[in-house]
Amino acid sequence: LSTLLLAVLLHVRFRVFTSAERRELGVEWSRLRHHEWWPTWAMHAPAVPVMLWQSIRYRHPLVFTCCNPGITPGGGIGGESKLESLEGLLAADTDSVLFGCAAPNADSTDERTKLTLELIESEPRLGGLPVMLKPDRGEQARGVTKCSDADDVRRYFETFDTDSLVQRYHPGPCELGVFWVRDPATKSGMQGRVFSCCRKVMPELECDGTRTIREQIRSHKRYRIQADRFEQQLADRLDDVPEAGTRITLTNTANHKMGAIFRQAPELVTPEFERAIDSIATGFAAPNGGGFDFGRFDIRYTDDESLKRGEGLAIVEVNGVTSEAIDIYDPDRSVWFAWGILQEQWKLAYEIGAKRRSEGVKPMGVLELVFGARRHLKDRPSH
Repeated sequence: LSTLLLAVLLHVRFRVFTSAERRELGVEWSRLRHHEWWPTWAMHAPAVPVMLWQSIRYRHPLVFTCCNPGITPGGGIGGESKLESLEGLLAADTDSVLFGCAAPNADSTDERTKLTLELIESEPRLGGLPVMLKPDRGEQARGVTKCSDADDVRRYFETFDTDSLVQRYHPGPCELGVFWVRDPATKSGMQGRVFSCCRKVMPELECDGTRTIREQIRSHKRYRIQADRFEQQLADRLDDVPEAGTRITLTNTANHKMGAIFRQAPELVTPEFERAIDSIATGFAAPNGGGFDFGRFDIRYTDDESLKRGEGLAIVEVNGVTSEAIDIYDPDRSVWFAWGILQEQWKLAYEIGAKRRSEGVKPMGVLELVFGARRHLKDRPSH
């Protein structure tokens, strides 16, 4: 204990004399106090004993990779193609899934921009500009870009020369993360159930009319924790002093690391909504013929009342077996709640995977997983 105390004192000893250093210490303390900001290994560590026990119970450490035979590799363990998953969703429901297709490849940025703009104009299911462009293989919203004109499309391809997906844009303004699991014991004739439903809230700053945007971000109890991210996104406005009452959205990306706030929303899970999700999930049919068992849908929609009736859903994408039930990041919930959700999630992944294995699906091997992860880390977009 004395060694730990000494380490803490050495860490802070010269960091209390300037306001910038004190602010940074406050940010570090805030990150330490709530699990929402903990590193991935700390969040997921309590699920490891569950995974070890399930590995012994089902006699294979990676039996969970038998889930989602329609998503490769390994049910969505990492590096899966967004386009292939989207094709599986579109086979289920073309009205509730946002259409998307591969962006053309070309030898130069100018040619690729030209071909993509021609595709947007000629493909009515894309709905014209604006559209969303994103790397075909990526995670955590890396590279996801709203393109409103030709210059935006060109800038995207100047930054990302990887295989990409162009997708219809939905204005929202609301967004959800809905985790669904296949469960034959579910009542009402459905084949699965909504395991988690969570709003993705875009943070807003209400200006006071006296301080700059930068000053208000850095003094806000929550926003200061991700100040660097917000300042990067608002770089050309940070020294402005907007009128009192002006509201500024700090991020338009529904990703926690980009600043979105996740809040549990069980009140949205009506029987009608759950049936709509169940129909899409069970109708999933990937190009390889495989189905979907376990994972999270990212959904945009206009208003709560329509959503509760099972109407107006716009599914952006589906994330596979290693996706999270994102209510674990709800700032109003405890770390014990988050750990309980993660433990239950992995228990279900192993159970469903074992059932799929009994039907003939083969789990990934350990070496296959290791080399696949190395390729994914090497090839994923870096921006």
